[in-house]
Amino acid sequence: MLIKLSIWEGEGWLALDSFAVEVLMKLQYEFPLVEEPYAVIADALGTSVNHVFEKTVQLVKMRVIRRIGFYLNYRSLRQQAALIAFRVNEPARLHEWLSSRIKVTHSYLREHPIYNLWVVVRGDNKDSIRRLAEEAAKLNGVEDYVVLWGVRTYRLSVKLDLKRGISRAGPFSTINPNPPRPEDLGYSADLARSFQSLPLSKRPFREIGYRFGMSEDEVLDAAKDMLRHGILGDPGATLNTEVVGFNYNAMFVLRPSDDVSASKACQWVVDNIVEATHIVEREPEPKGKFDYSCYFMVHARRAEFVNHIHNLIRSSGIISDYSVLRSIGRIGELEVRA
Repeated sequence: MLIKLSIWEGEGWLALDSFAVEVLMKLQYEFPLVEEPYAVIADALGTSVNHVFEKTVQLVKMRVIRRIGFYLNYRSLRQQAALIAFRVNEPARLHEWLSSRIKVTHSYLREHPIYNLWVVVRGDNKDSIRRLAEEAAKLNGVEDYVVLWGVRTYRLSVKLDLKRGISRAGPFSTINPNPPRPEDLGYSADLARSFQSLPLSKRPFREIGYRFGMSEDEVLDAAKDMLRHGILGDPGATLNTEVVGFNYNAMFVLRPSDDVSASKACQWVVDNIVEATHIVEREPEPKGKFDYSCYFMVHARRAEFVNHIHNLIRSSGIISDYSVLRSIGRIGELEVRA
C-alpha cells in the first residue's frame, strides 16, 4: 500500500510505505496510556520498539506528525472561545495583529461570499474577546465581521483515516461541556498543559515526571484521571493534514428546521457523521447576522470523498439549510491552495 505525501518544502511527492501507515494509524487511534506506548504498538505490529520509535521520529522530522498528545479542554481553564468571521482586504495583517494580542488557535481563508477570514480565538471572557474584535475592525480595515460564540463543543478529534482518505473521529472524541479545573483534582494547570504535546521519547510520561517531580506512575494516573473527567481528551498523534495530502478542508454550517434545536442538530451530526472532526454549537453576535447554529469540520484527500455526507444532511429531515465553506489557505502555518 502506498500513500502520497506532499512535502511542503518543494521536494515533490514521496511514497509513504505500508509500515508507516500502520504506525500512524496506531499512533492516532490506539495510542496506549502506558509506561512504554511504543513498545505496545510494536507488539501489535509484530516488530521491535526501536523500529516503531525510529519511524515515529522520522515522521515527526518529515512534519507528517504535528504532535503526539492530548486535547486540553479550554473550559477546564475557564476560558471562552469564539470563531470570528471577518471581511478584510489584508487577512495576513489582521492575523498577525490578533496573534499578538490573544491566543489564536486557527486562522483560515475560506470560500464565502461575505467573510473571507475565519479565526478561532480563546480569551478570559466574552467581554475581552468582544472588545478585541471591535478594535481589530477599527484598526485593520475590516469591512464587516461577526462573532460566533462557542456554546458547546460536542466532539473534537482531528484524526485522519489514511486508508479511507478522509477524517474519522477517535475513541475519546466526546467533550465534557463542564469539566472541573485541574486544581479541583489536585493537579496544576501546567501539568495539564504538558500533556498537550508529549516528549518524543520511548517513555514520555517518565520525561514529564522529571519536570514535575513525579513518578512515571503518578504522571500516568494524572493523565488518565484528567481524561476521565474531561479535562483532557483525544490522546494520540495529530497529523499535518496538508502534508499527507488531505487538502480538502471544509467547514459545514447547518441551520436546523424551525422545530429543531441547535443541540439536537449537533447531536444528529455526532450520531451520523463519524468523519466530523469538530462539532460545535455556536451563537452569532449580533443575533441573526449569520444564523447557522451547528458547525462541523471534515478533512479529506478529495472533495468527492465527502459526497455521502451531503446525502446524509439532505435526507436528515431536521436540517433546513446548510452551506460548505471550503478552506483555500491557512494563515500562520502551512499555507496551501488545493
